[in-house]
Amino acid sequence: MSKNEKKENKKGKGLKVLILVILVLAVIGVGGYFGVKYYLDNKSISTDWGETYYNFIKEAREENNKVEIEDNSKIQFIQVTKVEKPIMVVNYEKEEQENVDLYYINKGEVSNVINLGNVDVDMLYNMEDKKYDWYVHEKTEEEDKYIPVGNKIDDTSTEKEYTFKNDGEISVDTVSGDKLTMSEFDSVFVDPEIETNEVEYSDDLSIQDFKDNFQNVVDQYKDNDDMITNEVKEEVLEKETEINTKKDEMKKAEEEVKKKQEEEKQKALEEAKKGYKVGNYRIKYGTYKFNIQYYEDQFSANDEVLTLRTDGTCHYKASKKVTFESSIDTECTFKADKILNSFEYQDGIKIISNGKTVAAFLVYQNNRLSDQWHELKFID
Repeated sequence: MSKNEKKENKKGKGLKVLILVILVLAVIGVGGYFGVKYYLDNKSISTDWGETYYNFIKEAREENNKVEIEDNSKIQFIQVTKVEKPIMVVNYEKEEQENVDLYYINKGEVSNVINLGNVDVDMLYNMEDKKYDWYVHEKTEEEDKYIPVGNKIDDTSTEKEYTFKNDGEISVDTVSGDKLTMSEFDSVFVDPEIETNEVEYSDDLSIQDFKDNFQNVVDQYKDNDDMITNEVKEEVLEKETEINTKKDEMKKAEEEVKKKQEEEKQKALEEAKKGYKVGNYRIKYGTYKFNIQYYEDQFSANDEVLTLRTDGTCHYKASKKVTFESSIDTECTFKADKILNSFEYQDGIKIISNGKTVAAFLVYQNNRLSDQWHELKFID
């Protein structure tokens, strides 16, 4: 065999080895790719509850007999005391309206779904209970409702729910005439503005890509204790202290106004005991009747009766014999005024009904009323 032939033979063997090596590497590469893909596809989510929710979402995507997760949803997880495992909260838009669905695990399966409609789900600090909790915020044209999420899950739950009027306020007057106000929401809750991590779900996203994102959110999940950091507690305490200071201020103002009202009421009672002041004299509140001392044969005491009340109202009744025209029986008001008597004005009171003066009496002694020709006598 010549040298050239030997040389050609060596080249042929080398090429065959190279091709064989490339084929082996290709097989290993393809096998490795599918091996890694198989591993990733079948790798479990890091928590049992995460795995349960992921499998539910995956099956809901692949099968028609499952509740489907809406396209372009945002998924987050929260802790609710009524349920052992985290609650899955799904936010999505449907018919141009934001909606929220709740999913929770029961006996190892996601078999419960609650459609809440157009609501928000927020963690709030309740100053009455001194605790943090997740609330469903339902808003209508007239009111805002705050319902513990646990109540939506467990019908037997007795956690307190709150209903406030839209922009409802608590207000008190001060003795100076100003107003102190506080929103009804702020009187009960502090919003620590805690946000949770969320994962986006899209029909266009591959299930593997979604799984990777889902895993990250599950890994980053925090229960309520972890969410409520010292920084959050300090901010909430500062807000709570501010609200309590405002409440104390409002309570003090309310007490001051009440005290002033009591003082004014007592003063009014004392003034009422003295009677109504007319010029230099006073007339008692109560009933006055026709003084028949000089008219016993012509009139009776009940021919004219005037009852004066402390609120400035009165009742006046007079027969035709007294008015010389038509009888009067009417509700009225009275006021001190100048009454014409013998061509001069003197102190007296006017009895007014329906905007007209129906009678007028001079007051020339305490508890004595006169219209020049007869008197009214105080009875009681």
